[in-house]
Amino acid sequence: MTAKKKLQLIDDDNSNLKIIGIVTALPDYMIANLLNKSLNTGFKRYDDFIFPETDENGYSWFYCNFEDFKTKLHLVSNNNSKQKLLPKFKQIDYLIFYENYFDDELKEYLLENIRKINNVTGAYSLDVSIVKNIEILHEQLEIHETETLRKFEENKFNRKEF
Repeated sequence: MTAKKKLQLIDDDNSNLKIIGIVTALPDYMIANLLNKSLNTGFKRYDDFIFPETDENGYSWFYCNFEDFKTKLHLVSNNNSKQKLLPKFKQIDYLIFYENYFDDELKEYLLENIRKINNVTGAYSLDVSIVKNIEILHEQLEIHETETLRKFEENKFNRKEF
């Protein structure tokens, strides 16, 4: 009799997810503008991100396809009118989510340049492993990105210029 082998599927989809936390009193549009200038990104504001695991109030959401490092960046407010998106990081005002498949060059670039921005108190690499429901949050961010950008493209296509 031969022994049966068991195969186990490991969901490692979040292993490349990284989060940078930003501490600042600046409003969302201003931090996005300053990030665009100092990082050479192209953050644009879209529909607020709603994370059903917290509540139905939205968190401001900016997105850019960061060509310099061949990755997507999500700038999300950690605050809404009622609570924090990531309560473990109460002192953090904004979060930059990104996926990094290569090395820490992007992380170092982001941290170094964000820390140089006036009125930014701090920028930190956050430990993804301690975030409750990180898999759900990551999935919801990707769904939000897909739906929002699809809707934006449809609206752009449907606009008529006269």
